[in-house]
Order: sequence, then C-alpha cells, then structure tokens
Amino acid sequence: MLSRWYDPILVVGIERILPARIASLLAVLGVEVMPVPAHLDVTVTRWEDREVRYCLMQLLGGTMPLRTFNLRLAILNEQRRRSGKPWALASSYIADIPLPVLSHYLNPSVLWCQCAPADAADLLLSVQPPTAGWSPSDALDLCTRRHQTLTRWLDGYRVLPLKAQDIQACRPDVLDDLVAFCGLTPTMDETYLASVFWTPQNEGDAHGQKEVCAAVDERRGYAHVACEEEGR
Repeated sequence: MLSRWYDPILVVGIERILPARIASLLAVLGVEVMPVPAHLDVTVTRWEDREVRYCLMQLLGGTMPLRTFNLRLAILNEQRRRSGKPWALASSYIADIPLPVLSHYLNPSVLWCQCAPADAADLLLSVQPPTAGWSPSDALDLCTRRHQTLTRWLDGYRVLPLKAQDIQACRPDVLDDLVAFCGLTPTMDETYLASVFWTPQNEGDAHGQKEVCAAVDERRGYAHVACEEEGR
C-alpha cells in the first residue's frame, strides 16, 4: 500500500508562456508534470497534459458527451493520485470549458499565473503563427473570458497567486513560496538545479541552463536536446 496519495498541483493561467515557465520549474524540482515540458523550453506549448487536452478539445468540439468526459477525467485523476509521486497538471484550456474542471480534483494546490488580459493577449499573439488568423481583438476577448472564468472558479480553492512580473523576473521568493505552498521536499540536487534554472534569462549562464536541462532529461530517461529558447 502506498504511504501517501498526492493530490495534484494545478498550474493555471490565461495564456501559455507563464504557466509553462512554472511547469518547467516544477519539473526541475522533481514533480511529475503531465507531460514534462519539452526539454524545459518555456516557449513551446507541448507542456500541457495531452490526455486531458484531448478530452477537453473533444468536449469543446462537441464530439465527446459530457458524461464521457467526466468519467475519463475521473479515471485519469485516480490513476495519478495513486502514483505515489507529486504531480502537476498545467493547461490553459481549463478556463475554456463551461464547467468547473477543478471539481474533479481533491484538495489541489493551485498556482495561478496572474496576468492582465491585455498583457496576456500580447503574449498569446507572440507565440501564434501568422497563419493562425488571430487578431488582437480575438486574443483580448479570449484572455478576458479566461480571466473571468478563473476568477469565478478559483473562489474557495487554496490558491497561490503568482504575478506575471515576478515570474518573468525569476524572483527568488517565487521559488521559495512555491516549494512551501505545495509542500515539496526537493533533494539537494533538485534544489541546486532549481536555483540555476530560476535565473533571469538575460542574466543567466546559458551553459548552466543547458546543464539543468540535461540533468532533468537524464533523471527522467529522456535523450537530451539542448534547451535553447525558440525565437518567436
């Protein structure tokens, strides 16, 4: 019998870049992120839980009944709670569906990456290909709706608000507050790697960042690929 069941860490936001950065930090700290952010690259969008994302997109597209969605999410949640390891779910799609997904999770630790809708819209547009057809007004409408949804849904949950400017500046207290809030007990190696990773990119040692990525990839059984930020 497992000695401990872990409830999830939910990383939420109204765009993807800031939650991806926090999800990457959690991966460095030894948390099982669903899935692990691709090579800890904070500009890519493959950090989301693919199984949950599939269910959400099917529900939004009208091809999965709500009853089936609820059943599949409940099964996934139970499997991960029994894993015996701290785990995190990060997805911006949570704020796009017409029902409170958080009700499927017991006692989650919610990390809310807070960003003004106008600023979030700019971030969203910065990672969208030109062929996506997004206009500034479309992006602002989406981010405003997501902000309103999260504000309503998160009322009553245990939430650690993380300000956009603090995440972007890699403020040390963000790292300290996150570890304490989520009840994490990282090893000495994980603590060191996190301190290297959580460094402003314009000041950080690029070689050190690559070493962090290589160490985390090796720990998780992945072939290392250099984690250089993609210019978009």
